[in-house]
Parts: sequence; structure tokens; C-alpha cells
Amino acid sequence: MRFLVVVLAAVAVLGVGAVGRTQFDRRSSLVDVQPRLLQVAQGARGVVTLGEGLTVSMYAAGLRVQRQDQVAFETVVEGSLVSAARGHLEGRGADRRERLDATLDNVRIDSVEVSARGATYRGVVFDDERRSLPLTLTASRVGQRVDLRVTVPGADLVVLHAARQPLTVGIPPRLPARNLRERVWWAAPQTGPDQPAFTTILGYTVGIDADGPTAVDLRQVRRNEIHVWGPTLRLSVQPDRPSPHR
Repeated sequence: MRFLVVVLAAVAVLGVGAVGRTQFDRRSSLVDVQPRLLQVAQGARGVVTLGEGLTVSMYAAGLRVQRQDQVAFETVVEGSLVSAARGHLEGRGADRRERLDATLDNVRIDSVEVSARGATYRGVVFDDERRSLPLTLTASRVGQRVDLRVTVPGADLVVLHAARQPLTVGIPPRLPARNLRERVWWAAPQTGPDQPAFTTILGYTVGIDADGPTAVDLRQVRRNEIHVWGPTLRLSVQPDRPSPHR
């Protein structure tokens, strides 16, 4: 009898714990949208200086944000940096599930415009049947923070394919304060602009600013995925410990 009471108590505790974290933890609610081809025109390749020692670079291997010689953020190596999709979400809250009708998982970057505000890359996302949507990616600096904005007009979902970084730890209230590895996590809604979502082993804090439902997927071997429902994804990258002004 005592054993039965202990077991029932343990089940009750586990049940409460599960309810408390289901807002974040859904293992199979995201479609695995894989990066494919990345084409970058010669004229769009190179390094753009943003100031304060920050740069953004675009090559055939992908996009990278650096502070001097330290990598702050980079997309998956030798694969499309973003994908777009048409489809819809089923369910609400932690019970959301993606249903995709079509994915555009190849990227072609045709040009870059450099100004005092930063860099604007223009191109398209497309599929094997050459169906396409326009793509704009901007990189700008605000103090010691770099803002990346990806816009794909006509897309229901935008997926950013980031390079895999171990020790990716969530920042409440958007994500739980724990290692997010090997799972899918739906982020809590924003309560303000520029709200941090997680940190990485690189020593940088990453924020996700989006109007629609947002999730991160760390189940993959080579990449960390960020899913945002809507045509625009905004990412901010800043050091955990800002450097003193000189």
C-alpha cells in the first residue's frame, strides 16, 4: 500500500511538471524544413563593415556576423540560409502543429546595397520547379547589437537555418532557463521589443522579434532552426557582456 501511494504521488508530481513546461516542449510539432542550395552572385559577396568592430559577410558558404575576429552568429555552412513555406498552423498554444503545402528551400542572393545603415541583400527563395518569392535580408547595427531582418512577401512561414551551436540556453520568459538541446520549443509571446530568447556558447545573446508564433528546433546535427509564422523574421545579436565604450 505504501508503495502504491509513493507511485501515485510521483505520477502526480510528474504530471504537474509536464503541464508546466508544455508551453515550450513539443517534440514533433515542427516540420523539418531542410536547407538546400545557396547561390550568391559575385557582386553580393564580401565583408561589410557596420562599425564598432562589427561586420557582416556573405559568401557561398553563408552569412556570418563577427566582432573583430570573433564569430557572433552564422548561418548553416554551404546551405540556404533561409527557407519559406506556404501552409498553416493547427491548434493553439503548446498544441500547435505545422501543416505545410509547399516549401521554397533554395536561395539565390543577387545583389547587396551598402549604406551608412548597413547592408541590404536582395534575391529570391525558390523550389525545384522554379516557383519563387522575393527575399530581402538586411543587417544593421544599433550600438553593439546587430539586427538581421528577413522578409519574404507572400510566405506564411520563414525558417532561418543557423549553424549549430552547443550550449544554447533559453532566457525567460521567452524560453526556459535550461539547455535547449535536441528538442523543439515554442517560445512564449513577446512582452516587449528586443526581448532576448537565448544565449549560445559564443557568448552572445539572441533575440527573436516576430509578430506570429515562434519556435526553435535544436534536434538537428548541423543546424539550429528558428521558425516564425509570418513573412518577416527579425533577429538581434549582442554580446552577453557589452564592451565598454572607448
